[in-house]
Amino acid sequence: MPHDEIVRQRRGYGDFCFLRKTDCYYIFLYTFVYNKKEIKMKKVAYIFFLTFTFLMIQSCKSKDYKYYNELGSIYDKKADYGKALENYNKALDICEKLYGKEDSLSANEYFYLATIYYKQDNFEKANQCGVKSLEIYEKSFGKYNYSASGSYNILAMVYTKEADYSKAIQYFKIALNISEKKFGGNSSSVAICNSNIGGLYSTMKEYDTAQIYNFRALPIYEKVLGENNEYTATCYNNIGLCYQDMGDFDNAIVYYNKALTVKENIFGYDHPAVGEIILNIGVLYLKKKDYDKALLNYNKALVIFEKVYDKDNLSIAICFNNIARIHAINGDYDKALEFLNKALGIREKLLGVNHPNTKEIYESIGNAYIAKGEKAKGEQYLEKAK
Repeated sequence: MPHDEIVRQRRGYGDFCFLRKTDCYYIFLYTFVYNKKEIKMKKVAYIFFLTFTFLMIQSCKSKDYKYYNELGSIYDKKADYGKALENYNKALDICEKLYGKEDSLSANEYFYLATIYYKQDNFEKANQCGVKSLEIYEKSFGKYNYSASGSYNILAMVYTKEADYSKAIQYFKIALNISEKKFGGNSSSVAICNSNIGGLYSTMKEYDTAQIYNFRALPIYEKVLGENNEYTATCYNNIGLCYQDMGDFDNAIVYYNKALTVKENIFGYDHPAVGEIILNIGVLYLKKKDYDKALLNYNKALVIFEKVYDKDNLSIAICFNNIARIHAINGDYDKALEFLNKALGIREKLLGVNHPNTKEIYESIGNAYIAKGEKAKGEQYLEKAK
């Protein structure tokens, strides 16, 4: 399963400055006076001063959307998506009040919200926020402006998850064209677009085409961002995934291990980006018929995902489905059905009953019941899979 990449809008030079000059002055004054001990403050004055400084900082926070933006970004990196949403929504509220609902700063916040909803598998809200950001960008800057490229990317990723591949490829290629016009061929934005298109073709099982785009992205990532970067690691993962699906397991494990090393160094072990690579390694061992190692990796990935995500998450559903396959191969159909039904509940809720991935579960459940000797029940599920 490719770990999708998201183009984040570029921030301005001053975005990391949360405090106004007056706040900095008071903090400097306190530090200077206290450290030099030039004035002996009484306890009451000391407490008053700290309280005043705290209120100044809090006042700054309440009015500066950039503060909440950076908090949202930090929580996003930590995969604490609930807190990321909370802070991005605060930033959006400030932007809409200060600059208006149709301002490009508000569009940025809708884009950030779309990326978080996407990571939470809430594709309906991701689509709503992505469309809103795109509408504002195009009103502000005209159609196909670079500011809109991230919106096209996130919407294409949503369409990919919803199996609307023709619309997904259309939007990905618009984003790629915008980035190439803006930066030429060697920029991280161009690499991200190529990598996303590669991921889409991999989902569509067009692996040769997928690798063309993956290997267009990789040298750009390595040149612009370096080998020890999360986006470069994601590209390694996607190349490994394609090699795996093409049956080239030796090359697949080489790229998976490169991706895993980089992602662990950046995020630590308990992060979904690490979990997805471990999950892919589990699939590789399944295809090599090393079922014990496959199950070991599936369970490792599941533990990570359950720590990070809500219980209704597609990555968790994939783990349940894959664990079920191992139990079915080992002839334990009751255990297989237990995990298949867990996976089915998530996919029906998030994707609907007509999505190809949901129908895949219906088929697996039907086959498990038939293998158990419950033919009539099995045929009911196989009928749902059609």
